[in-house]
Amino acid sequence: YIAKLIFVPLLGTLVIAVMLFVLDKMLRLFDFVVNEGGPVSIVWRMLANMLPEYLTLGIPIALMLGILLAFRKLATSSELDVFQAVGQGYPRLLKVPYLYAIALALVNFALVGYVQPYARYAYEGIRFELRQGALGASIKTGEFTNFGKNMTMRIEESHNEGRDLKGIFIRAQNKKEESLAANARSGQFMATDDRDTIILRLTDGVLLHSSPKFDQPRVLTFTSYDVP
Repeated sequence: YIAKLIFVPLLGTLVIAVMLFVLDKMLRLFDFVVNEGGPVSIVWRMLANMLPEYLTLGIPIALMLGILLAFRKLATSSELDVFQAVGQGYPRLLKVPYLYAIALALVNFALVGYVQPYARYAYEGIRFELRQGALGASIKTGEFTNFGKNMTMRIEESHNEGRDLKGIFIRAQNKKEESLAANARSGQFMATDDRDTIILRLTDGVLLHSSPKFDQPRVLTFTSYDVP
């Protein structure tokens, strides 16, 4: 009976505490992701990796309030007096809170010692990838990187934490079998009003446009060209 009285406020307090932590962090993560030009879905992945840390902070608060509210209810309804009248003293009544404390201490130990380090590493990994590639995915220099089935990119050099790119090759193809290949001296990623779309602005290069409708591919020399 006492275990049930403790469990309900404990669970409610834990959920509310975690939600408050998440809401506070979510606003800052939205600003960070938007400023970096990444997709909004990255925010949910980052918040999921922060949950173990928030649980370790919320569990002690929830346990304390759960015990206080449970014994307050026993006191205000005179059930505490009845327990004592039938020989149930305070040491025996505190047995259930101690069991809760031991069990949740073990859970907290597992979260802090094992789960949280991995989650924090994954969180920092997402931040690093977002800053390097601004796509939520890392673009390695000197290697061909595929974005889905229809786009391939290769970058020779990356500077300023991935914001300034040198020696860019990009090839894209649509469902109409039209292909676009471009080779540019430099480029950079830029944010747009659409949070799920960013622009790769190419500078000083040559563009090759092929289509079944063309007898020969079209060749264009450009000083600036935007690729969504």
